[in-house]
Amino acid sequence: MTQPSLKVILGADALLQPTTGIGSYVRNLAINLKKEKSIAELHLFAHGVFLQPSILGEDESDGCESLPTGSSKAPPPVQPHLLSRARSVLSRSAWATHLYQLMVPRLERRQLLRYRDAVFHSPNYILPPFAGRSVVTFHDLSIQRYPEFHPPDRVKLLEQKMEDAARRACHIITDTELVRREVIEHYGAPADTVSAIPLAAGAQFMVRAQRDCESVLKNWGLQYRKFFLFVSTIEPRKNIRRICAAFKDLRQNSEIDYPLIFVGHPGWSSAKEHEDIRELEARGWARYLNYVDARTLPVLYSAASALIFPSIYEGFGLPALEAQQSGTPVVTSRGSAMEEFSANQDVLVNPLEVSEIRGAMETIVAHRGEVAEPKLESPLPCASMTWRATAAGTSNIYSQVLGSS
Repeated sequence: MTQPSLKVILGADALLQPTTGIGSYVRNLAINLKKEKSIAELHLFAHGVFLQPSILGEDESDGCESLPTGSSKAPPPVQPHLLSRARSVLSRSAWATHLYQLMVPRLERRQLLRYRDAVFHSPNYILPPFAGRSVVTFHDLSIQRYPEFHPPDRVKLLEQKMEDAARRACHIITDTELVRREVIEHYGAPADTVSAIPLAAGAQFMVRAQRDCESVLKNWGLQYRKFFLFVSTIEPRKNIRRICAAFKDLRQNSEIDYPLIFVGHPGWSSAKEHEDIRELEARGWARYLNYVDARTLPVLYSAASALIFPSIYEGFGLPALEAQQSGTPVVTSRGSAMEEFSANQDVLVNPLEVSEIRGAMETIVAHRGEVAEPKLESPLPCASMTWRATAAGTSNIYSQVLGSS
């Protein structure tokens, strides 16, 4: 029997912030990596310190044991909430931010010196100073392709950091083949050093019958399979203004009376998007719920007629997969990352054409939100897209990287 041999340090900065898509990726990847038989040690690292496994927030329902850390190199205890709070305070001062940027890399380098025989995996674009083998995940190339959708300071910083990471990393992981091709072209990376490993949707996203959704729907005054749903950050990249224009035209010129429900935090430069949503709300055609809790969102996915998600650009598009796993059709962008795992009941559109988005909504209503049962010989793509599969593919990359050292 082969003994576990891989030593892995996983960047965990995203776990110290409010939950995001990348935070979910890091948490689920860590939980499932430790189940890989090839991994002997798995450490979580952020801002120059090692974090305790408890930051993953595991409980008995996860079916997980504590992370293997190795008896001789167990990371010291740390209070992650203090790190997050300190970083937030420092960010309000220009000189403190500059000092932080000078000191943390030095601390990171010193802390990582004794782990040269490990592979360091940054799941969030940026690599710290590390003398050993390294892997980085680029979830998208949004700042390179669409810099107008981001604050200028963020674009400048990430362009530099990603260029550095692409140069130093032994391997680059992407979420989709679309982004893999973009990385190879943009950075001139050898094709065999860039791999696409799909993400997964949580088990809470599942098909639910009407009776299982009634209590949540009653709270929001909604009817099963008689509303459209949008789930994501409210920001220009999500194409919300065209969604609103298409829906407004649909309601003005048809007898369709389905409301459009928006779920998502306000994002950068989203004033015009919120104006369009408020106009629809004033007409009684839409509702903006902002944030909904983790119990409500999966039910909304299951009960919606369709997820309206014709984003201009995504590295993966997790809401589309969450909707698919919930048994809900998706209106999404042709030629996008989402098309890679689209299903027969989805409707692909040109995201720049308002008329196509409107037509897709009409198509959904014509079918009354019914979802064709997948044939046994042709299961939905989400059936094979699990966090265990993501972790297995990622650990294979680790093996390749350490094997080539």
